[in-house]
Amino acid sequence: GKCTVREKALSGVLHAAAHLQTGPLQHVVQAHVIGLLREGRVDPIPWWQEGWALDMGTLCEAAKCAALARFEAVAASPSFLSAPEQLVCELLRDDRLVAPSEEFIFESLLRWARAHQLARLPDCCIAQIRFARLLRSPPLGTSDSGIEHFIGSVPELR
Repeated sequence: GKCTVREKALSGVLHAAAHLQTGPLQHVVQAHVIGLLREGRVDPIPWWQEGWALDMGTLCEAAKCAALARFEAVAASPSFLSAPEQLVCELLRDDRLVAPSEEFIFESLLRWARAHQLARLPDCCIAQIRFARLLRSPPLGTSDSGIEHFIGSVPELR
């Protein structure tokens, strides 16, 4: 048969298909979403989370690849700010992450931490920060390039 579904309803259809264990419908919806992810037409973060929740590895990987390739846009989205720690750490850990600079990645991470009202960056995130690249130029608009000043100027690193 044939079915027409609005893009806004895809998540609900995918959940229903998974719950009802209708494999063919799951595969069709998942393939359509993966196409939308590759075209950059949908936000990858919610679909990555959907993939985790539904144990759909192919969807997770497609959403992760889309997030890595378009990190600049993803980092500006509300879904990134509300993303769970595990997802953010996994993004930062991947060498395929495409961003304009190390500073951009770090500033995005700080915005994420502040949105979660964290007093300190999670260890899994700190471990992914390339401080040597970050400190090539004076940190965060200061004239001091010392690591102690930098760490002292960012409450989430203390």
